Amino acid sequence: MTTILVIENEHFIRANVVELLESEGFSVLGAEDGFEAMSLLGLHCPDLILCDVLMPEFSGYDVLHDVRARPDLAQIPFVFLSAESSHENTTQGLVSGADHYLAKPFQSVIYLMLFTAL
Repeated sequence: MTTILVIENEHFIRANVVELLESEGFSVLGAEDGFEAMSLLGLHCPDLILCDVLMPEFSGYDVLHDVRARPDLAQIPFVFLSAESSHENTTQGLVSGADHYLAKPFQSVIYLMLFTAL
């Protein structure tokens, strides 16, 4: 079963994403911030990481940097989720090492197509 780690500091958004993915048969781990995510990554090796960009104290970029620095995690596909959807922000996310960058709000169909492709 495919396991997805969802890192999102907004409880409502995280709960919706987790529910959507679980309803499609994915195993989902949820983290409310980068610190919790890194703790979970010490115990689990998900098949995909979905990460909010703007989080207090430990941003999505910090999480991405730490994930890419660990050989055991570096190859996991990493997708940024962000309300900041300008071309500049998207480019920055991809140049930083993310595999994809999804703008919020996103449509469930597009979201599921992306994860099925990964």
